[in-house]
Amino acid sequence: MNRPTQVDVAKRAGVSRATVSYVLNGATNKGVPISAETQQRVWDAIEELGYEPHAQARSLRSGGATKTIGILIPDVRNPHYWEMMEGFELEARQWGYHVMMYSSELSGERGITILRALAGRRIDGIIIIGSYVTYSKEAQIILNQLLKQQLPIVLGNFDYETDCLHSDYRHATTELLHYLYGLGHRQISLLYGVAPDEEALDRLEPYKAFLNEHQLPLLETSVIECGPTIRDGYLAACRIFSVDSPPTALVCVNDWLAMGAIRAAHEYNLRVPDDISISGYDGINLGEYMTPSLTTVSWDTIKWSREAFRFLVRRLEDPNEDYQKVTIPHEVLIRESTGAAPQLPASTWEERR
Repeated sequence: MNRPTQVDVAKRAGVSRATVSYVLNGATNKGVPISAETQQRVWDAIEELGYEPHAQARSLRSGGATKTIGILIPDVRNPHYWEMMEGFELEARQWGYHVMMYSSELSGERGITILRALAGRRIDGIIIIGSYVTYSKEAQIILNQLLKQQLPIVLGNFDYETDCLHSDYRHATTELLHYLYGLGHRQISLLYGVAPDEEALDRLEPYKAFLNEHQLPLLETSVIECGPTIRDGYLAACRIFSVDSPPTALVCVNDWLAMGAIRAAHEYNLRVPDDISISGYDGINLGEYMTPSLTTVSWDTIKWSREAFRFLVRRLEDPNEDYQKVTIPHEVLIRESTGAAPQLPASTWEERR
């Protein structure tokens, strides 16, 4: 059977070949007016026909290994991902590989554009950090095509027949909340700064379950939504420190947000942890050396990044090996930024602000 072409896709979708090309190349994100319904018909036709947008690149890849791995991370600004890249680089050098790093800048659309570009390059494998990139129909089609062609891919979720290294914070979140509850905290807020929302459900869902289990109210100030950057954390914390009944503990969904929150506490004359306990996630190195040092949920970033790279190497050596699907273990690191809940009247707390 002949390989499906863009013309075949156009006929199946009932559109022009140019429309298929625009959809495939992301032109709809650059002002080309194609309706969502038409785009969906194109993607459905691509999936039904098994069309491979980058057949030429696929055939070139079969000519030999490039010793190059493409890596897609969510946000180059966050030190957590710097540390992951260090692990990838260390392991790549050991095996004689090169890495190409791309940042999606926490944008699903940009992530798809990068994934599409990676699909067209001569590379030996792909590592995708952050499962949010795989949520869209377009990304799923591209990934499924690459997997059919046996391109080694390591993902961060279990939804695909591929190697997977999954970071799930659910158990550690419950452990952290029990720790804060044991310190007397009954007003614990969650600084929920993510893009998109699904990326931190493994923290939001156990947080809500914990409040319900301990009969703590879910207030308007319980979940504070904001962006994912350090400045977002700072601004969101300023808002929460301005309310009449502020929390005594603030759990931030990453260390970057927590650092911004600690700065905000300082500007409101709040002592950490005497007046407000603040914690984060990811265990970035900076958190250990700031004042106060940051309580965080951590995993051995470099160790597991290197393991993810070894998944790819093993897959290249033996494409028929059983898939590795591993959930990374986490640890709650108790440091100086958390302590006993303040036993002060509201007026005293207000005076300190």
